[in-house]
Amino acid sequence: MVINDHQLYQMIQAGGKEREVAWKYMFLNWRTKYAYKILKNGGTNDDVDSAFAEVAIPFENRILNRNLPLPDNFSNYLQICIYNCWTKSKIKATKFSFENIEILHMSDDIFLTDNYNNTELTNIVDFVLNSMSEKCKKILTLFSEGYKMAEIALAMGYRDDLKAKKEKYLCQIKLTEFLNQNPQISELLKLHWNERK
Repeated sequence: MVINDHQLYQMIQAGGKEREVAWKYMFLNWRTKYAYKILKNGGTNDDVDSAFAEVAIPFENRILNRNLPLPDNFSNYLQICIYNCWTKSKIKATKFSFENIEILHMSDDIFLTDNYNNTELTNIVDFVLNSMSEKCKKILTLFSEGYKMAEIALAMGYRDDLKAKKEKYLCQIKLTEFLNQNPQISELLKLHWNERK
């Protein structure tokens, strides 16, 4: 039986037994997909299940948040959430030490979710995003998930996409300032980004 995103949304919204069926469906039918990148990058099945459990409630809250547009694809979005959760747990374990200083002018492309195919690169990008204000983190995260400027404007309560573009630009200035103060991060980003070319 195939359950589409609209049906899953209605089942989660309904709660109770229908919600349980929806989560059971996602766990059983999507596990291979969301586990693949974690297992490929050295994670374990326990890591996969822990990440799934940790993102379940935030994922559900995001789906039910009427102030944000629904993700285009629930399966892909859940996969991204689980993978990013796992990489964040790894960055805490790694305890990066960032010292010594220089600058890197960031390209928009480095934040696009499709580029998150390198574990350490993902860790670094997540670390950078977590250094930003909640507003900038939200704008850059929505951008990284592929939302258009008009959709970001709606989610942030801005009057139009031009305002969203301006705010994103200001956030990128703050991002550049952060990288200017933490050049070892810049060097790591540059190293991994050059490996992709």
